[in-house]
Amino acid sequence: MDQITQLGEELDQTDATLFGMSHLANSLMLMTQFDEALESANQALATAEQLGNLKYQAELLTLVLPTCHMRNGDFGEALAAIERGMEIALQIGARDSEVLAAVMQGQLAMRQGALEEALGLFRRAMAAADAIGIPALQALGLCVTGTCYQQMGGNLLETAQAFHDRTLNVMTKPTGLNFGAQLWAEIGLCSMAAGRVDDAKELFEKALTVPTAPMHLMRPQALRGLALVALAEERVDDARQLHTEMVDYVHNRQMRDWYVFLPLTGAAIEAAAGKHEAALELLSDAEQMAIEQQLSRLMLDIKGAQATSLEVLGRADEATAVREVGRRITEDIAGSIRDEEIRREFLNGSAELLGITRA
Repeated sequence: MDQITQLGEELDQTDATLFGMSHLANSLMLMTQFDEALESANQALATAEQLGNLKYQAELLTLVLPTCHMRNGDFGEALAAIERGMEIALQIGARDSEVLAAVMQGQLAMRQGALEEALGLFRRAMAAADAIGIPALQALGLCVTGTCYQQMGGNLLETAQAFHDRTLNVMTKPTGLNFGAQLWAEIGLCSMAAGRVDDAKELFEKALTVPTAPMHLMRPQALRGLALVALAEERVDDARQLHTEMVDYVHNRQMRDWYVFLPLTGAAIEAAAGKHEAALELLSDAEQMAIEQQLSRLMLDIKGAQATSLEVLGRADEATAVREVGRRITEDIAGSIRDEEIRREFLNGSAELLGITRA
């Protein structure tokens, strides 16, 4: 990519220059060399702006720049880049950048509990992907839509599985594996939620071992998934080893958007080992991070785990109080959901997660 950039500059070929610069930034990001990727992406963006090239501005603003900002924990910066990239993509009809912008904006919305907004963005991604007919982007749009349904819970888990089955089918087409590790990891978590542990294990192992572009970016997710599989198979020591590898990987690369999942996964391991006091300490750490990042949907997972450990320790009153906090979070999220079916299933799924009997 450096050579392409240099040749483009020597030959005064602006497209070649920007191709080399933007793909260098993407490659560095995919290799988890985030600081270098961000610097390279900013240089490429400045050059694209100077040359008036909107295509590469859209590309940089809808993938590498927001990914690097999220890694740094700058979620506001990430959203600003995505929104700007989406505006440019719509202006020039760049449907591929529209797909990526909708996916990334939807993921941020989903993290913060805006589930119906996220679903709308993911549907937009699917429509844009279908309009250009690129299997890789079609698979991506299908996958994140399924993941959103899985996060909603209740009977919508069946809908999520249907979208993920379609995703796996599209992935068999040419270019369909481009986002392989990301899709396998997301579908693996859905399979875990459905109790399909063997399927999940195969998917997480693929994400970890089959060479695809995002395999290094998604390594924490794959390791976390395999740790959860190990717990389901009552292999606590294996889960602990996988978690240690995950912690080292995330901290070595300062992947701040993954920090909250470190104590959350560790708490699941401690609880499985019968060490519920230790689990509660880790859940408290995860809760603080989730509050700071406004991760409303993840807070429900945290509250459900806290209530379970408190019950085991015989601290029923505290468990009830925790569930009440979870119920209020649920109501806040449900208040933004207009679709009656989605709201009903989300309420049912959250009640099950928190161990609450709905009236």
